[in-house]
Amino acid sequence: MIGAPVTLYQALLNTEQTYGAQEAFVCQGERLTWSQTLAGTRRIAAALHARGIRKGDHVGIMMGNGATWLQVFFACAAIGAVTVPVNTRFKTDELAFCLKQADVKLLVFVDSFLGIDFVDLLKAVEPAFDTRLPGQALPELAYAVMAGDGKAPAAAQGYADFLAAGDAAQVDVDALAQQVTPDDILLMQFTSGTTSFPKGVMLTHANMVTNAWAAGQRIGVRSDDRYFSIRPFFHVSGTTLSVLVSLVYGCCLLTLPKFDVAETLRILDEERCTLTSGNDTIFLMMMGHPDFDRNKL
Repeated sequence: MIGAPVTLYQALLNTEQTYGAQEAFVCQGERLTWSQTLAGTRRIAAALHARGIRKGDHVGIMMGNGATWLQVFFACAAIGAVTVPVNTRFKTDELAFCLKQADVKLLVFVDSFLGIDFVDLLKAVEPAFDTRLPGQALPELAYAVMAGDGKAPAAAQGYADFLAAGDAAQVDVDALAQQVTPDDILLMQFTSGTTSFPKGVMLTHANMVTNAWAAGQRIGVRSDDRYFSIRPFFHVSGTTLSVLVSLVYGCCLLTLPKFDVAETLRILDEERCTLTSGNDTIFLMMMGHPDFDRNKL
């Protein structure tokens, strides 16, 4: 239970202390307990610090739902960096606007997603990805880290090397986390921009963690729930109503990088999910699928 507002990292420490051995996250073969999630968070936080990221710096995440997205978000929070979720469906102009407007200093991205070559997309936005960052188009973008199996552009560091540098640096992440307060900015969420350019909304640790706690209270979330959510992590419904609800209550979050009706129904059944969230379109697609069995779900 949350009394006074806490930071995301404090919430993670509290949950790990109580539910450390319990499963925390499941996605396409990735399975993490809360203890493993905390360990991964600390490792990535050390790598970010070793790469030059400090409290208040902005870190973009450009990839689909998965353990890497989750732990990079937590790692940024641990050292006081601000996460900038990048919509994986952005086109060139939208991506350029987001990265520049948000003053992203480091970008963690995957080589490709949903059939989109993110390397080519980033090169179109900032040609310096072919040589060395920062470039003229995105003068604040100093570092890039690429996950995935593809060949990283010249200006990007491979994810394994990124982590190894953090291991060698032996950063005291818990000491850095003590300098972060609940009133610090946790995430910069870009609006849809339906009537004008998108706005980067600044949300604090207290905003998001307390909101997640309140939503979970209303829903009735328990630590033994298995919560499936297909909501994309680049959206506040993914970060607040999915990731942070699970974090605050210590339940297991299950997700997929993209929505697939048959796979969703399989997971709900085989993983014995007790809770799901989405919207009417998603639910209608599920109930209209031939695999839907109301006796199981």
